[in-house]
Amino acid sequence: MKRSDVQDLRRVDIDEFIKRYNAASNAVRATQTRGGINRWPNAAELVCRFLDFTVDEGPLWSGLHGAVDGLDNEAERLSNFVRNSLNTFVDVEFELLVRRGLSEVDAAGITNGLRNGLLSYEPPTHSDVNQLFTNLQGLQGTVCKGVKWSVYGIPESEARRKVNAITIMTGGGGLVGTVADAAAALAMPLFIASIAGGMVTALGTFLGWKGRR
Repeated sequence: MKRSDVQDLRRVDIDEFIKRYNAASNAVRATQTRGGINRWPNAAELVCRFLDFTVDEGPLWSGLHGAVDGLDNEAERLSNFVRNSLNTFVDVEFELLVRRGLSEVDAAGITNGLRNGLLSYEPPTHSDVNQLFTNLQGLQGTVCKGVKWSVYGIPESEARRKVNAITIMTGGGGLVGTVADAAAALAMPLFIASIAGGMVTALGTFLGWKGRR
């Protein structure tokens, strides 16, 4: 993989991406500790702002396709990296995300996702990226278009809201990690591992999502 393979990823507005991720993540976390009838509508608004950015940011999607090309023939290199350098990767990744402005809680969650993505790594394809985009549009329609979160009954519908919100934040965290790593221009092979782990995290989360309104 060459840095030119992720040139478009480096054009993503990473500061805005992280700003929206932080706001959404904090709001979802607050639903677990604060009561009130508006806790889910407030969280939904911020989750949807993050999701809208993710769907609409063109350089993200062209950049993911570029990363697919760059990851061709990297499976063996990544396998060796996982065997020999995974612990180092986790430490470096965590520090990078915290420096970028993510909380330690969110950085740890994203880093764990990237780690698991590398452990289960299969090369992503262009078809995967296209389906990811389609599924995110589906989530956007299900979660954000005309849905009144405040009128859902409890407990079944609240469980559904949690599933959708956690799906968005988990998979979205993988994308945030991918973009943050592309912008940071890490040394090889940390660079390859970061891009690969983030993509697999997002793919694994969003491609498995089924509509839950």
